[in-house]
Amino acid sequence: MTTISLERWNAMPLGTRLLNVASELTRAKNLAAEDADLTRLSIERALDLLDLTVETARADFNFTRELLRLREALGGQYQDPEKDSLEAILKIFLDMKAETHNLGLEV
Repeated sequence: MTTISLERWNAMPLGTRLLNVASELTRAKNLAAEDADLTRLSIERALDLLDLTVETARADFNFTRELLRLREALGGQYQDPEKDSLEAILKIFLDMKAETHNLGLEV
């Protein structure tokens, strides 16, 4: 469970919010082969942050729909995390908005 409030999360620029989620996805991807428990904790945190992002992005229907699709895919990784699948989810996530796509981050 995340400790950040919806108001504080919403006050951040969208790019910052997306990068926070991406950080948790990267952590999960990097831990997938080493520690399943820590991987699950990172996935839980990413899911919590995605939930907050969905709550604050309701006005943009298409973006919200894509966030929910991504959330479903990530939820499927919770029980049996796979590094390759988490990496694919991270790539898709970073390409969702120009704020993160244009950074050219390596996954």
